[in-house]
Amino acid sequence: MKRSDFLHLVLSGCVIALLMGCSQPANQSAGNPTRSAPPTDPPGNPPPTNQPVYSVGVSLSHPSVIVGTNGWGPTYVYQATGSGGSPYASLEGCLPGVDGQGNIYLLAFQYPWGCGAKLSTIDVYAPTAVGGSSTIRSLLVGPGTTIANVTDMAVSPAGEIFVNDGNGVAVFSATAKGSDAPARYIQWNGGEGATLTPGYIAVDGKDNLYVENGTSIAVFGPQDTGLVIPSRVISGPHTQLGELGRMTTDLQGNLYVTIGADEFVGGSVVEFTAEANGDAVPLRSVSSTGMGNFADFLGVAVDPSGLIYIRATDPYCGAIFVFAADASGSSTPLNVLGGGCPAYDPDGTIAFF
Repeated sequence: MKRSDFLHLVLSGCVIALLMGCSQPANQSAGNPTRSAPPTDPPGNPPPTNQPVYSVGVSLSHPSVIVGTNGWGPTYVYQATGSGGSPYASLEGCLPGVDGQGNIYLLAFQYPWGCGAKLSTIDVYAPTAVGGSSTIRSLLVGPGTTIANVTDMAVSPAGEIFVNDGNGVAVFSATAKGSDAPARYIQWNGGEGATLTPGYIAVDGKDNLYVENGTSIAVFGPQDTGLVIPSRVISGPHTQLGELGRMTTDLQGNLYVTIGADEFVGGSVVEFTAEANGDAVPLRSVSSTGMGNFADFLGVAVDPSGLIYIRATDPYCGAIFVFAADASGSSTPLNVLGGGCPAYDPDGTIAFF
């Protein structure tokens, strides 16, 4: 029995709302976490009016943790060395990313349609002035451009922008702006005509692209373009991959994958070597069961020292748990950031600055 079903039985008639969850639409299968089709007219239920005011021209302080919300924005920024409390900045945009120079990448928000619903931009900011008119460059995306839809986004350390449009992944150069076309466009098949379904994406320091596909992860090389078969596919019972959340890589290229919880087992993050392939056994698994309550894990980031930042929901309402670099198994976090549901239905996007 799913946790949501159990709670419904126990609390009959009560409405359980995951205000800080990466909830999937009802018609969306697990492992294919693409956003629902954006509205063409203003929605009937706009975001709550008690949202924090967006910070314009804010200077971010290092180290910080940047976490995104769903298509309604905003993006929140927390002091990485803080504890609890509220974010110190809120940025106008979704799907935040950070390159190796600390520049911030955001999919622009357009009230009242949300992020990416209309002709939009991916805006790049220097960390000393995020928001307002302080963009370094902006890339046009959305209807009428080469990228009609943005379902997920990732940024390489060099500043290349990887955009999943639901059919493939467009790769824009580190200088692309305006209506520039992508340098590469990767579509995939699994051999013998078996098409892979794009999900969340991540990029490592060597420009290897990781694409979630159901309960497996397809890996593409830095030169791949067109219709190609993945160079590696991580899949099988020993991988522990299940209901997949977001991914990240560390400085060594190791891959970290969040796995949500559909049963009474709690979420986890599994780490694979940079060369993992096939039915690979993870190097380790960090689980939520050491926290006193079970939690679904939505997203993960790793800082240069190896500290692991995991965004959780149910019942922690979007809190960010900070685990030791050597954490393994049922672990207790070193620190907890945020929580208390300050945002409107966020997803698991998280980046370390």
